Amino acid sequence: MRPVTSLVLSLAVVTAALLSPPDVSAQAKVPTKTVTIPTFDGVSLAGTLYPNPGGKRDAVVVLLHHFDPAKGGSSQSEGWSNLAAALHADGYTVLSFDFRGFGDSKTVDNKFWDFKHNQAPHLKNVKKKNQTIAHTNFNSSYYPYLVNDMAAVRAYLDRRNDAKEVNSSNIILIGAGDGSTIGSMWMAHEARRRRDKSGGIGMLLLGDPEVRDVAAAIWISPTAKIGPKTAGAGQMGKWTLDAGGGKTNKVPMAFVYGKNDGPSDTIGSALLKALKPGGAKGKDLPNTGIEKIDGTKLKGDALLDRDLPTIKWITGTYLKKVMEDRGAREWNERTARTTAPATRSARPC
Repeated sequence: MRPVTSLVLSLAVVTAALLSPPDVSAQAKVPTKTVTIPTFDGVSLAGTLYPNPGGKRDAVVVLLHHFDPAKGGSSQSEGWSNLAAALHADGYTVLSFDFRGFGDSKTVDNKFWDFKHNQAPHLKNVKKKNQTIAHTNFNSSYYPYLVNDMAAVRAYLDRRNDAKEVNSSNIILIGAGDGSTIGSMWMAHEARRRRDKSGGIGMLLLGDPEVRDVAAAIWISPTAKIGPKTAGAGQMGKWTLDAGGGKTNKVPMAFVYGKNDGPSDTIGSALLKALKPGGAKGKDLPNTGIEKIDGTKLKGDALLDRDLPTIKWITGTYLKKVMEDRGAREWNERTARTTAPATRSARPC
């Protein structure tokens, strides 16, 4: 990030001469695994796991695609594939998935229709016997419930953690557009969720907020929208503060967008000001700031084009610094313990 932010990108100048960027041209050779992630309310989320056993980065990156009520959205665009390949080449395990109603995440089971939020007035033009849904069935009030997809992804990672396939004590989120809004809402939820360390016997003893397991969040072309619904900069600021600006929860956040993208600059600057009211140069939250991609108005996954420096900055500069500062995180068993509140679902904040 530039000098007006808290990260000093002169480091990139030094390392660029020494390190080559990950070879994303070889992405076809990257091993992948198709996975299905069940949600608590009966949706089957389609995902792709890029396993990295023995990778040099003891962390898992979750990719949150942008979506649009008219144009749709998917995790399968070339930009996300470029990023996943680069992250995998750098030693990370990567998980991408389609939000419900988008891409290949359209299958639901019978219990889906038992939940009030999966009924009218939130959904339209559907019958309870349907086995599929699409984003075209969503009214504006339904979009915030996509946060439950994030809760399902977290539960999936915890199961894979207990199988010792990933370390869910080190989660990195990279979201674009509306995906970043859902990610912000979910992190605010995780900031209020704590594990029960007492085993249910005697006095209740709660652990740290679950958001401590998030190593960093990168929001590409941040917005205050969720589909056609406007969350508002004020609400986004509250969610962001819950996870990244409190006395105890200080998840590093990077706001990445094109230098000529005025709307993203407006929301990104407002969120940074909420997190760092003393100014972007403040020493607190050293890995939180803004990175502007020169000479472009491009947004979302278009910023992940191979000809742009976005991916190289994410992998070679920002995450490198974040993970060095964070240090190693001990593996912990997850699903054998309960959480307070004891739920695997999330609710719109």
